[in-house]
Amino acid sequence: MQVHGQRSLQLLRDTRGFTLVELLVVILIVGILATIALPAFLSQRVKGQDAKAETMIRTAHTALRTHELDQDTFNATRADLEAIEPTIGEASAAFVVVGTIDTFTITERSASNTDFTLTRDASGKVTRTCSVPARGLCRATLDADGNRW
Repeated sequence: MQVHGQRSLQLLRDTRGFTLVELLVVILIVGILATIALPAFLSQRVKGQDAKAETMIRTAHTALRTHELDQDTFNATRADLEAIEPTIGEASAAFVVVGTIDTFTITERSASNTDFTLTRDASGKVTRTCSVPARGLCRATLDADGNRW
């Protein structure tokens, strides 16, 4: 028993630590993992910021349709839409709504500096565009209906 106790004591007193090669391997592995994970993380952050802007546009679109039912026009101000839907007050300073009797354009800027726009033409066709294709939630190519998001 004495031999086993001395051996355990000797292992506790061992001060060799890690070799330089072992430390470099660990640093290399951490660096590779960071290189893989960081772009994926940043991409998800941009997508989240873009989703917030898209949600604001959809909310404003619903409020604008409500305004059109009440006033028979899409010509509404931000204040008009806020009176219908108070969460529009949380939109960015770049939020813009422009409307006529039968057309409108709603634009919101995401925190990633991408402008998302929802446009309705006189025929009733709605188109969704964005200013930075192939970034975040802005598709690189148009879909069959001419939309990027």
